[in-house]
Amino acid sequence: MPFLFFATRQDLLAALLEAEQKQAVRYVLAAANETGKTQQYLTAAEIPDLGVADHPNAIACRGYLVTERARSVAPRRVVSNDGAVWYAIDQMINPNTIEVSPGGLWEGTVLLNGRVETVSGSECARTLLKTFRSAIRKRCSKIGAYWVGSEAGALLDAGKRLTMGVQCPPGYDLKRDKTKRG
Repeated sequence: MPFLFFATRQDLLAALLEAEQKQAVRYVLAAANETGKTQQYLTAAEIPDLGVADHPNAIACRGYLVTERARSVAPRRVVSNDGAVWYAIDQMINPNTIEVSPGGLWEGTVLLNGRVETVSGSECARTLLKTFRSAIRKRCSKIGAYWVGSEAGALLDAGKRLTMGVQCPPGYDLKRDKTKRG
């Protein structure tokens, strides 16, 4: 089950750097390409446009495979029906990974949710998942089903949309429970 959050760059960077203090990791852009080359970062601070959504729907935003720094991430060779060859950088042949999809601000006005998840049951993946979830929980507050960073909470309080997709009706946006706010 995905661990869902709303976080600005500063919110997320603080949590990810805390996780990195507990475990040296590498971030690898989860994507498909024609060469099999990977884009890798040894710290979240190096990730370009962290906190900026690249798609108006959170589920389609870029994600990063995260693994222990000493491990590598392999591209998976795929042959299309038309015979074209391309490479997927995903969890299918990389069981010792989790995926962190940061979400972020779409066009500076809407904050899309992020998520941390894995499809693997490996000990490495379980440990990474626990480390990253713990770091985010420590830096965020729970609102509904989401963990919300302090800057993200300020955006919510200022009337900005926190949602899973720009196309979603505002009724699906994150809202504070007025009876619990104090």
